[in-house]
Amino acid sequence: MKGRRVFETFTPKRFCREFVAVRGHSLQLSSLMAVVKGLKPCLDDWVPCLRFDDFRRACRRYGLFCEPDTVFRVVSPRRISARVIGAENLTTTHAYGQPWSPGLREGTVHVFVARSRKALGACWQEGWYPLIIKGRVVEKPLVDSHRFGPTLGYPDCCCDFFRQRNNWSVYNFLYEVYKNSGPGPYPAVCNPLTRYETYSYISHMPCSFSCGRTRGLAERIRCAILEEEPAFVRAIDRHLRLPALVFRERQIYAFEGTLRRDRLDYRRAFFVGHNADDATHEADLKKGDSLRLEKATVVILKKGRLVKKIVWRREPRALGQPFLAAFI
Repeated sequence: MKGRRVFETFTPKRFCREFVAVRGHSLQLSSLMAVVKGLKPCLDDWVPCLRFDDFRRACRRYGLFCEPDTVFRVVSPRRISARVIGAENLTTTHAYGQPWSPGLREGTVHVFVARSRKALGACWQEGWYPLIIKGRVVEKPLVDSHRFGPTLGYPDCCCDFFRQRNNWSVYNFLYEVYKNSGPGPYPAVCNPLTRYETYSYISHMPCSFSCGRTRGLAERIRCAILEEEPAFVRAIDRHLRLPALVFRERQIYAFEGTLRRDRLDYRRAFFVGHNADDATHEADLKKGDSLRLEKATVVILKKGRLVKKIVWRREPRALGQPFLAAFI
């Protein structure tokens, strides 16, 4: 991976190549392949409004059904008006919403893709997100949150754990997964940390980094992709084996290096994400060549000399503490 971006777009030689061309990126590519192969019943995605017709044609080519939902206009949290009621409750999705209609030129439309009309209908019914509508955040009913995971084909144990611990006011969910995982290293196919960045076999949060049902699903998806695009499997496997430093769901760093207990020696550090507002520690990590954890403090070193200490404090929506994880 030397000399190029680690989380670059991947373009298949043939299988599902159309989806990358239409959307302009390869995010959720493995999930699209899994739906085509019948290993996932459904997925939801976001497509530029201008390219929705092209996206629907690509779905038809692979025998998939597609249904548009709401149009999202994603914004930085800093650009949300202080007059918006309920904005403090938004977590990972910050967007204004409007109804979908053909001919829209701005925004991205939330779409559902499935191999059957039945699966599509179930997913479309449950799978909506909190959005800002007419100056107010419209929240998703709890019952829909509970039903959504199964319609996407996620393991029941992972859905149950998500229901219990996915409360950003009480838990740091990834830290809860880590505590439920036992000692590492963990199976690489169960790694969810790069799921937003193309290179993952799973699109859900597992109940643990060694969840047996997640591992079985991921290995089936890996085998199916290997039949069609072996180069993609090789790329995913490389990315999944990068050790990681995790602060919270949107603040994850991957490394080219080696993790031994609570010490990570590394050559390169990468922020895993697209939002520059979340890349708070990237510059400091790139100055170092090793780090260690001292309870909730990340100590960054360069040739044995201190670069910086990152002291993690309990704050609203930043609960838990940092942890290191290795996958093999």
